[in-house]
Amino acid sequence: MKVYQWIDRCWVSAFPPRCVVCHAPGSEGLSVCRDCLADLPWHVPGCRVCGDALPGTTMRAEAVAQKNHVCGRCLRTPPGFDQVTAALAFATPVDGWVRRFKYSGTLYLGRLLSELFLLRCVPAIPDLIVPVPLHRDRLKLRGFNQSAELASVMARRLGVPLVQDLLVRAQAGVPQSTLLARDRRRAMRGVFQVKRPLDRARVALVDDVLTTGATASACARALKHAGAAEVRVWVISRA
Repeated sequence: MKVYQWIDRCWVSAFPPRCVVCHAPGSEGLSVCRDCLADLPWHVPGCRVCGDALPGTTMRAEAVAQKNHVCGRCLRTPPGFDQVTAALAFATPVDGWVRRFKYSGTLYLGRLLSELFLLRCVPAIPDLIVPVPLHRDRLKLRGFNQSAELASVMARRLGVPLVQDLLVRAQAGVPQSTLLARDRRRAMRGVFQVKRPLDRARVALVDDVLTTGATASACARALKHAGAAEVRVWVISRA
């Protein structure tokens, strides 16, 4: 880990980052300047489980967080995961960055998004980090797993083992963006498999965007069925 940190420092010294929004000098070693960093659509914590917004969270974010409120959806249908930690809202310019990273292979934006997560969030350190997997056909078509790219930065920075071959997607299925919330949950049943037992491990499950939480919940249920003690979801953006 120290070698990576030394390389990063040398790289930043030789090639200072420029802001991807306004092209001014970057701030804190990031490709975003101080002013644009402050203007990003940071996620306001809401439900202590899924992270979704609650009434009054914009004006009373700290008070709501302290009360540990749980939204009605999580009370009615508890998800498979224990908690969601999100850094940003899925709004301009973050939504464009995610799409360029995910669908155009602009990998430096993936690194930026991971760094923004670590800058904003201070999650409990897990025993291992697991990316949400792609089906092999989708992986072959895209050429990379965006969740694995994000997770690799987080794992390296935090010094936590990254395990990419633990959780697999056994079924391709229909793209989640084309389905309604109830159909997403139904479509996720039995999709994910865990290749080996987990001995009460605390797992951080990494993905780019969380909308209904159907995919993350299905992954978490599979991990817990294999023996995980808890599964916390780390996402760049909460839609």
